[in-house]
Amino acid sequence: AQLTSRKGLSYFDASVIEGYSQCSDLEVDIAEALGIIANVTIDRQARQKFHGEYWNFIARGGPQMMMAEGGVAEMDGDMVADAVPGVAAGAAGGASASAGKESSFGTNNQVEGVDEADLVKSDGNHVFAAYGDKLVVWDAKTLAELSRTELPTADDKGVPLCEDTSGGGGVVIMTAKSEPDTKSEPDTECYVNNFWSSIRIRSLLLHGDRLVVISDAAYYKEGADPTVLSGPHKTRIFVYDISAIPMDLSALPLISRKDVQGNYQTARSIDEHAHVITSSYVNTYYHLERHLSAWNDVFVDMTEEEYKAAAVSVAAEKGSEFITALASELASLNEDGACTDIAKIAVMLKTKAEDGEESKKSSDEIQYPAFTQSTVLSQFTQVHSFDILEDFSPAQAEPGILSTSLSGVFFPTASYTNNIYSSEKKLVIAGESYVEDNEGNWDEHTIFLVLDLKDGSSTPTSVGDVPGSLLNQFSMDHYYDRDTDTDYLRVATTQWGRFGLVEDIWQQTEVSESLVSVLKMGDGNSGTASEMDVVGQVGGIGKNERIYAARFFGERAYIVTFQRTDPFYTLNMTNPLEPQVVGELKILGFSNYLHPVGDDLILGIGQDANEDGVTMGLQISMFNVSNFADPQRVHKYTEHSGSASSAQYEHKAFRYLPESKLLILPLYVNPWRWWSPADEEVEFFDGFVVYDVDETKKFSKKFNISHIDESDARSSMMYCWSNDNLAGRSLVFDGVVTTMQGHTVKSHNLDDEDFVNSLNLDERRSKDEDACSGWRDDIVLIGG
Repeated sequence: AQLTSRKGLSYFDASVIEGYSQCSDLEVDIAEALGIIANVTIDRQARQKFHGEYWNFIARGGPQMMMAEGGVAEMDGDMVADAVPGVAAGAAGGASASAGKESSFGTNNQVEGVDEADLVKSDGNHVFAAYGDKLVVWDAKTLAELSRTELPTADDKGVPLCEDTSGGGGVVIMTAKSEPDTKSEPDTECYVNNFWSSIRIRSLLLHGDRLVVISDAAYYKEGADPTVLSGPHKTRIFVYDISAIPMDLSALPLISRKDVQGNYQTARSIDEHAHVITSSYVNTYYHLERHLSAWNDVFVDMTEEEYKAAAVSVAAEKGSEFITALASELASLNEDGACTDIAKIAVMLKTKAEDGEESKKSSDEIQYPAFTQSTVLSQFTQVHSFDILEDFSPAQAEPGILSTSLSGVFFPTASYTNNIYSSEKKLVIAGESYVEDNEGNWDEHTIFLVLDLKDGSSTPTSVGDVPGSLLNQFSMDHYYDRDTDTDYLRVATTQWGRFGLVEDIWQQTEVSESLVSVLKMGDGNSGTASEMDVVGQVGGIGKNERIYAARFFGERAYIVTFQRTDPFYTLNMTNPLEPQVVGELKILGFSNYLHPVGDDLILGIGQDANEDGVTMGLQISMFNVSNFADPQRVHKYTEHSGSASSAQYEHKAFRYLPESKLLILPLYVNPWRWWSPADEEVEFFDGFVVYDVDETKKFSKKFNISHIDESDARSSMMYCWSNDNLAGRSLVFDGVVTTMQGHTVKSHNLDDEDFVNSLNLDERRSKDEDACSGWRDDIVLIGG
C-alpha cells in the first residue's frame, strides 16, 4: 500500500527556480513531497518493527542495504565538530594619520564592498555592541557609555509578552486571554513569559545614520499547535536612527521594524541594500511522521501489511491538513498572498541510469533511500531584502513597517557550516544533496542556488552541484573573467571516505579527498534560469584528509587539509577551465583561517600538532608564496597547550593592522592540561593578545590584555554576571586598541602598552536583579 503520486518532483535543476504561477500548483507539489515522506516513513517503520532493521539505508520497494552491506558513504571521523572555521580579508576602517596612530574598526569582511553582519559595529566615533537583548553604545575614544536600548518584546503586530506573575521563578505562565487546554485566538493572545522567554540580538548592520539590529525571539504562545514552518515572528529586524546619539543612557529612536519568518542565518549589506537570510524547519514530524509510528496504539496487533494499509489511510488524513496549513503559511509570507516568489519543491536526490549516465527521474519512478526526509521539504530558506534608508515620517507615533522583498526555496542547507556567500552582485546559498553512483551508493554533493542582487532585491538565476561537502563560506568565490565577460563560481569541497565489508571485515574502502571545481554562472540579464555546468575541476587534493581552510584570491587559491600533517596547497586559477595544483607544503599542525598580508604573504591561524595529529595550542603561521610552486612557512608562533582563539572559527574576531604589522586575537587558555607536556606551566587566560607579525623578523608576543583573572572567574563572589555576553572583538582607533569580551571593554595604547580606559557593562547591575550567570556562556572552567 502506497500513497499515489499525482505528478513527479524533479531534482534541483533550473526548472525549480522558475517558481509557481499559482498557489494551487504549490499545493500539488506539497502533496507529492508529503507522499514521498509518508511512504519512506511507513516503509522504515515496518522494517524496524516487523524485521528488526534499525540501522538501514534502504530504497523504498528495493533490496535492503544495511550499512555493513551497502557501502554507504561515511564521513571521516571529526568532520562535524571542527567544521566551522573561517575568517576574511581586509578589515575596513579609517586610515592612520601617522605611524603609531593606525585605525582599523570595520568588520573583517570576506569580499570588499560587501559588509557582513556582526555583533559589533563602529562608525569611528561610536561603538555599537549587542549585549543580549540590549544595544549598547559607547564613545570610541573614552569608552563612556552613551546609550542603552532594550529591544521591544512585542511583535510587529503588537502581540506582547504576557504579564509575568511567576515571580521570576521560571514557571510557565498561561496566556492572558486563555485558560489551560484552550487554544488562543490570534488577536487576543500573548507570548508566554517565563525563564526561557528571551529576545537576543544576533547581528548588526551599519549604513550612514541607520543601524540595523537583527534579533532572535525565543517566544511561544500557550495552547497553540506548532506551525508547519518553524519560527513565525522569530527573526525581528529593527532599524534605529543614529544621527544623534543620546548622551544620557537613553534609548535610540526606532524608525522601522519588520518580523520575518524563520531562524536567522546571516546577513549582508551592499551600500544601503540589506539582505537577511533565514531558514525554517518544516515540522513534518509533528504534523505527519509521529502519527505513522508502528508502535502507536492504533496499529497494535496488526500484521505488516495491515499496518501499511492503515498507515496510508492515516497519512492521507493528516497529509490533507498539512497541505492546507503549509500552503496557507507560505502564501501569508507575501502581502498579496501570491506564491510567485517561492521556488518549486524539488527532491535533492539524483539517480543513475543503468548505463551510468545521470538520470533525472521523476519522483514517482525513484526508489528512495531511508534518509529522504532530509532531502525533500526539510527546510525553507528565505532571503529578505530591504532598503536600510527607507524613508518614514519623523512625526509618526509608531515605528514604520519595513518594506521587504522575498525569495524563498525549499533547500536542505548544511547544518554544520556557514553556507552563505555574497559578492556585490551574487548571493550564493549552498545546500546538501545526494547522487547515486553505479553501485547504488549515495554520494554527498553540494548544491548551489545563485541569486542576482540588483536594485535591492534578490532573484534566483542559476543552480548547480559538485561532489563533496563545503567547509564554510570561504570555500566559495565569485570570479568575473573580464576577458570573456563570464561569471564563475569557484568552490572547494571534500569527498568523504567510504566504508564497507571486505572479506567480512568492516573497513574503509575509499579514502577522502578534496577538489576544487569551477562552475559557469548563467547570465542574470537574460531573464531565464540556467544550470551551472562544471567547466573546470582538479581533484586528488589531500588524500585521506579533509579541508581545514580554503581561500580564493583573484587568480590564486589556497587549500589547507589535515589529518596528521598540514599540507598547504597553492592553486593556479588563471584559466577557469583548467585549475591546477601548483605547490604543496607539508608541516605539522593546521590553519583554520588564511588572511592575505601582501602579494606573496599569507597569514594563517590554527593549531600546532604533534606527529600523531594531537593539537598542541594556538599556532600563527606566515607563508611565503612568491615561488608559487614551492610555498614556504617563514614564521611560526605557538601558544601554550590548551590555548585556542575564537578567530580560528569566526573571522570577524581577527584583526590585522597592515601598517604596524600587528595581529590582535582573542585567546583562551584552559589550565586543565592532561594533554600538555608535564613540564609545561599553563595558566588560565581569557582576553586578547597583540602579536608582532612583521615578516622581516621573528614573530613575538607584544602584550596580553586580560579581561578577567582565574580567581575572579571562579570565585562565587564574582559569579553573578548577567546572562548577556559581549562578542570577542577588537577595534583600533588612532593607535589605541579596544577589546571586548564577556562583560567588559578595555582600551590600551598599542605603542607603549599602557592601559587607557575600561567599561564594565554590568557595573550598574544589582546582583539580586536577575538569576546569576557565569563569566561567559561559551566556555567551561575546569579544575580547581
